[in-house]
Amino acid sequence: MSPPWSALRALGVLEAVDEHVAVTLGALVGEAHPDVLLVVALATRASRSGHVASVPKELFADAAAAAQQAAERREDAVVVAFPVDPTWEERLRASPLVACPIDDHPGQRLLRGPAGDHAPFVLDRGRLYLERLWQAEVQLARRLTARARASFEVDVEALRAALDRVFPEATADPNQAAASVVAQMRGLMVLTGGPGTGKTTTVAGVLAVLCLLRPGLRVQLVAPTGKAAARMGESMRHQLDALRQRGVPESVVSALPTKASTLHRALGYAPFLERPFRRDAENPLAADVVVVDEASMVDLDLMARLEEAVRDKARLILVGDRDQLVSVEAGVVLADLTSSAGRAALSSAVGAVRGSLASVFAGSSPVEASVDGACVSAGSVADVVVHLRRTFRHGGAIGALAAAVREGHDPAPLLSGDEAWLIEDAARGEAALRRAVLAVFAEVVGAVTDEAALRALDGLRVLCALRDGPRGVSGLNARILSWLVDAGLAPAGRTWWSGRPILILRNDPGVGLWNGDVGVVRVDDKGPKVVFPGDAGKLLVVYPARLPEHDTMFAMTVHRSQGSEFERVMFVLPDRPSPILTRELVYTAVTRARREVGVLGSAALLRRAVGVSVRRASGLADRLTAWGVTTGGPA
Repeated sequence: MSPPWSALRALGVLEAVDEHVAVTLGALVGEAHPDVLLVVALATRASRSGHVASVPKELFADAAAAAQQAAERREDAVVVAFPVDPTWEERLRASPLVACPIDDHPGQRLLRGPAGDHAPFVLDRGRLYLERLWQAEVQLARRLTARARASFEVDVEALRAALDRVFPEATADPNQAAASVVAQMRGLMVLTGGPGTGKTTTVAGVLAVLCLLRPGLRVQLVAPTGKAAARMGESMRHQLDALRQRGVPESVVSALPTKASTLHRALGYAPFLERPFRRDAENPLAADVVVVDEASMVDLDLMARLEEAVRDKARLILVGDRDQLVSVEAGVVLADLTSSAGRAALSSAVGAVRGSLASVFAGSSPVEASVDGACVSAGSVADVVVHLRRTFRHGGAIGALAAAVREGHDPAPLLSGDEAWLIEDAARGEAALRRAVLAVFAEVVGAVTDEAALRALDGLRVLCALRDGPRGVSGLNARILSWLVDAGLAPAGRTWWSGRPILILRNDPGVGLWNGDVGVVRVDDKGPKVVFPGDAGKLLVVYPARLPEHDTMFAMTVHRSQGSEFERVMFVLPDRPSPILTRELVYTAVTRARREVGVLGSAALLRRAVGVSVRRASGLADRLTAWGVTTGGPA
């Protein structure tokens, strides 16, 4: 007997690739038990959905619930029975498809199973992993715990003087200074905070203090995408003048990096080689300090590769907003590290920092802002995790809306003013969108200078949850183009016209464009060109023949907008529930706006989305807890 594959596919519980993996692997090793094959297929599907590890009992329960819901929607009689036998763990342990760790020590990688020491799946702590993801989690937990415990000696008086210069009390969030102390004394620092909380300002200050006290430090800036790397470099350049005004010596300011690279480029990624990453433990990065921006977007495997490539004596600084959208691939590393379990584990490994804070600040630490409910100087939080809470950008209605979404509260009551509003009626919403788009593109098309055209384009961004459908990017792009043609702002049937917005779809380092970059077409006597924001406030001009893969952009997905900001945002909800529509997506969408955010769609659907948070199964926080608290962490 085999699992009811066809019924599971029809109900959307599994896809053909999941069945193929389970059946093929089972045939290769002689495993035919239907429950084992089913759990393997479900675990494969879970990993493709971003889960690192799965509890088989929960896999069955989730699959049964999904099958029931799908059957009700289809109004048919398809019924699938899922195993309820509590002996599933013994059955998995006996399967040649599964191996288990010999013991639970951070220095061990040994496995054992019926088929030997290697198997495509690993059962550990009651969770089922793909072997590759298990190895990545074990390696990352071991190295992060060790790096968190790594300590550096500091001249307290010199550190006090540097903090007074870089973080004057009148202008800085006290936790910015705390982050600098942590970065001075430990090998790991995790900096998290929402939009506008000064993460880049803090990073620049942290690096300035490091370089003041330790001249000659080599610093490397990296980010998960080319667009994020470009933004990181630009943001760092903007911080240099502020540091000069605070009296930071020019020798220090000029030594700070103002360019960032992608993680893949920094690690020497070559996917067709036997060892796809050139940088690893044997050939590490040369930097003394590695700063990772937008860390929430970094998946488990890539973070493990990075950690391996950072020298043991180097510092690693992870920066990001734990409430934004998570990585596309498996894992939620930043969320794991900043969770209660992750913070407690790291705190137990580095309990000396709280005393160091009191010493640096002469017993009166300025760190009064709480980190998830506990004062840093009180020592009851993870000493290497600093959460910036003071918001310098978002206030008023947008700030209140973002806070409500982040906490999972109903946002609809806050969407009734001029800064934040909601239109549920489809016809009224479309009319409002049409008016806003035509007003903005009248400015874009009529702009006298290239700079003015780009500024006008950033005055409004239409964001969608979905790519396809009438309320997705494809449907809105087609409708908006027709509105512009009808209004005489775009010529019918022409490709290159002044004001056409261009979205880059593929990185091209040679040209200096990255996936997600947005520019605008300008036509003069020499023909069409596309202008993009460039480095140091300059424009980057690219002619059509030199453009990498691109498309017209009137609307974009929330995922593509991550890390960007616009004066106004109009967020278009789909007309029905979608797994993509989550609290994290809504939070990311509304926090892209500086001045005004409008939501077009159902209040009930918005409320439902905010009530659904991304849930990804992972064992990283628990593993850190076991190794950091129970065993004291790896040596």
